[in-house]
Amino acid sequence: MFKPKVFISSCQYNDEFIVERQLLPILFDKEPLRSIFELWEIEQQAAGITVEAQYIRNIRQSEYVILLLDSIVRDAVKKEIEEARKNNIFIFPFIRINKNRSIEATAYIKYLQDFCTTVFYSDVKDLSKKIEYSLLAIYSQGDKKVQNIYSKLNTIKPQHDKSIFIATIIGSWDDTNADDINIIKEMTGENFTEWESDIHEVINYTSDILKVNNGRWKVLNRSLLFEKYALSFFDKHIEKIKNIADIVLSERHPMFDLAPEKRISYFYYGAMPKYSDELRIGIAETLVYLNLNADKLEHCTPYNSKKTVNSIIKELFDKKDWKTWASLRNLLPVLAEASPRVFMEVIENAINQLPCPFIGLFPRKDKIILGPNYLSDLYWALEALSWSGEYITQAILILAYLANIDPGGDWPNTPLKSIETILNPWRPQTTADMAKRMNAMKGILKRCPEVAFAVLLRLLPSFGQIGNNSRKPVYRKHIPENFENNVSKEEYSKQINEFGIMLLELVKQDDKRIMVIAELLDNSIKLPGDALNAYLDYLLSDEIISKPDEFKQPICDTLRLLVIKHRKFSKSHWALKSEIIDKIDIITDKISPHNPLYSYRYLFSDNVYSYFDEDIEFDDKDKKIDSLKVKAIGEIFNYGGLKAIENFAKSIANPYFVGFSFSAIISNETQQAILPASFNHPEKEFQEFLKGLINGKYYKYGELWFEDMDILSWNIKNICKIFISLPFNEKTWALVEKWMGVSARDYWLEVNCYIFSTISDLTIAVNNFLKVNRPWLALECIYAHHFNNECFLADQALKALLTASDNGLQRNDNRVYKLKKIIELLQKDNSIKEDDMIKIEWKYLQFFNEYDQNIMPKHIYKKMSANPDYFLEMIKFSFISDINTKKEATENINIINNREKVWHLFRNWIQVPGIISDGSFSLDNFKKWFADVERKSNELGYYQEAMVQIGGVLFYTPSDTNGLWINEYIAELLDKNSNLRQGYVSESYNPKRVHTIDLSENDETETAIMWRKRAADIENIGYITFCLLVNEIAEFYEYRSTRNRVD
Repeated sequence: MFKPKVFISSCQYNDEFIVERQLLPILFDKEPLRSIFELWEIEQQAAGITVEAQYIRNIRQSEYVILLLDSIVRDAVKKEIEEARKNNIFIFPFIRINKNRSIEATAYIKYLQDFCTTVFYSDVKDLSKKIEYSLLAIYSQGDKKVQNIYSKLNTIKPQHDKSIFIATIIGSWDDTNADDINIIKEMTGENFTEWESDIHEVINYTSDILKVNNGRWKVLNRSLLFEKYALSFFDKHIEKIKNIADIVLSERHPMFDLAPEKRISYFYYGAMPKYSDELRIGIAETLVYLNLNADKLEHCTPYNSKKTVNSIIKELFDKKDWKTWASLRNLLPVLAEASPRVFMEVIENAINQLPCPFIGLFPRKDKIILGPNYLSDLYWALEALSWSGEYITQAILILAYLANIDPGGDWPNTPLKSIETILNPWRPQTTADMAKRMNAMKGILKRCPEVAFAVLLRLLPSFGQIGNNSRKPVYRKHIPENFENNVSKEEYSKQINEFGIMLLELVKQDDKRIMVIAELLDNSIKLPGDALNAYLDYLLSDEIISKPDEFKQPICDTLRLLVIKHRKFSKSHWALKSEIIDKIDIITDKISPHNPLYSYRYLFSDNVYSYFDEDIEFDDKDKKIDSLKVKAIGEIFNYGGLKAIENFAKSIANPYFVGFSFSAIISNETQQAILPASFNHPEKEFQEFLKGLINGKYYKYGELWFEDMDILSWNIKNICKIFISLPFNEKTWALVEKWMGVSARDYWLEVNCYIFSTISDLTIAVNNFLKVNRPWLALECIYAHHFNNECFLADQALKALLTASDNGLQRNDNRVYKLKKIIELLQKDNSIKEDDMIKIEWKYLQFFNEYDQNIMPKHIYKKMSANPDYFLEMIKFSFISDINTKKEATENINIINNREKVWHLFRNWIQVPGIISDGSFSLDNFKKWFADVERKSNELGYYQEAMVQIGGVLFYTPSDTNGLWINEYIAELLDKNSNLRQGYVSESYNPKRVHTIDLSENDETETAIMWRKRAADIENIGYITFCLLVNEIAEFYEYRSTRNRVD
């Protein structure tokens, strides 16, 4: 019996999901899920070619994907979900209740809610229940037969037909959105109230027409409803649809008016679009149904609906910038099916537009990517159209144009990937025949040869190749029922042969591509039959043999390695046949360079050991290679002197080794000519060469070489460069002191080091870097010293942190991680003065991550909770005084620069004033602190702001000694003070971390019950106002519980 497969995303590696990893396989091994579903076991998911490739393959073979999310979201998870979306696989996002969620995770959840229903859970027990309920519900729905659907449509009462007709046109909407309602009123006119009443009646007597969830309405079976109401359409309806489509779809998302780094959290900045996603999707789908049913709208002017849809799409994109395309991102696959030809026409126009709107939408390697890939949906739209033999050649060519302007990056969705997927020779993602597919490839060949070259390399088969599924059309019937995209062996071989010949023609057009032949020959599966012979014949042709040595050298080295490997593993199934290897060996001899500047490059390559017999002992092989290197350098020097050596060094990936080998043969006269004069050589490669030369001489002769070179006669700058070239360790530092004396300071001012290359005691380096005011290098050394020796240089760390400048330091700088680790170590050191720790925490406050509880500004929080004046100083930074004018406050540069810092500080403050060093609560201390804050905040004009912030932290107040769940004095304050209550209730809805409420052990229902009990306890002691607030919190969790059950 076939069982639908279920893939679980996110929990494989996250420590957050250790318990889920153990229990979910058990859940799927019990009834009723065991009899119905098959779970991709987590252990099985890690098998295969690569973990990521295996997961993607598993997703494609799944019917359902369960996504688990908590405080963070991994890039791999995003890729998995995008793959599931592309393949129309049902996604169940289950989100653990956690108020300390990262901004990125919060934004991603918002993104998920655009296309699927999210469910929140509190613990594994709750998760198990909700997974079982969701899967069984969707499975039972999928099992229903659809043959009775027309009879279900007939359940609509005649008096409601007009209202359902209007609802069918709208498609979906959010009745909590006033702008959505205004659009609906455009369609209903003065009859909106009647229409609204009708749809509420309809949903009460049938569940087959309308669906509503938290105010979000959706019309079901729209395709059939459009057919049912086809004769109800008149030109006036088409005109109204055009008007509302122009208004709704042309709205540009206000998030794109924000700075790029703020767009991921656009909802925090209030940059919300007017119209809901539901309405936008509904109207876009309306365009599809209008075009598909154009011939059925008998009461409309012939093809008026088709012309109108074409006009809407043209006007929507005509000469628009990137913000329009980005705003319509998730609607592009729908609009593509609304009018395929016009949609592709507007893309082509946009590509030729100046400036091209797509340029700004490509994700770039050198930028932090926040939010979605704004072009993925465009690729998917073209993939869906490519299923049709009518549209494939144009869609493929557009993808090629996009690939031509793609700057590259690490996203899984690229135009190249889409072309590869569609034209896959053994599993094409199209109904087009082979001739059409080849024509599409030839079109790319003529218009975009660089793209064609990249595509052909991907289409030629390779070991471990995985076939991808492209997006399928949702509305148009491009794919016949029971269609199988199988390819015969004969057809497959014919395709590969043609692709190989195409690739060879491209190679002949550009010498830069010649290396591809040598690389392809290494894998016999890539070049079958005629193509393989054509490649070998081309390499033996006069055209190649007559090329200069510079051109032939990399080909020769690659072929030489190929011959060695395939002869060594001649019995392996992947090895080339011996006659082919013999022919390649002949080619290698024919094209071997004679100029030593090229013929010896392989000796200085990173894979030099691959050219030699592995049976030789490692030490003997090293000696042999070193000897050959010295001999080669000698020949090069004899061939062209020092200039030839310099040119050779520049052609090698690591010129250091050329210099090291040259040190064995260089004469005194030559080295005197080079050093110190060449220290000012402008090219980096030559400086590396000099470093190798210096190390080679020092390695062989030690300090005697310094004497022989009479370095003391040099200026101090050149002496310094000698020691900078030597390894960064204690031995070198001792030489610096000895030979440079009082000028040793210059060494520490100039040296830049790779610290982890030494196991030396770095204390010397730390102290010297601090002396010359290079605190960041001192911090690097402090971190490495602790990493290598588990010895923390606290005093030096303190000094470095206080003197280092944080100007230009970004959150993604790799120094930030080390910085935070050093601060964490200082926080654990009780010998550090509290004032010094406060200075450090304040200085680097912007780098404290609210989701990393291991490193928080603990000393600042402690002082805020103990010192009223310090707390009020923080309030001043964050808020505008009732006494000072707004102008005075905004002109205070100190306030402006620190406002964001302090906002994050308050966001994570949970240390209740009155908590003393042993963790207990001192009511006397709290009363004194609170009285001072209350009096002084009134005087300064910050009373309301101070009370709201205090109310928030009072949420974490410990229980009373009399058994009450909250300290009774605090309860009394909350009862009396409305501002404190405002902060308290806000915190209860969005707690900074799990504290007195353990949401990991109670679902919302149980939490609501707990708050009801707490309210009763407060009422019993007479604090009625506070009791009302606690009941309000209980109602909030009851609502959450109800909403989750609906979801």
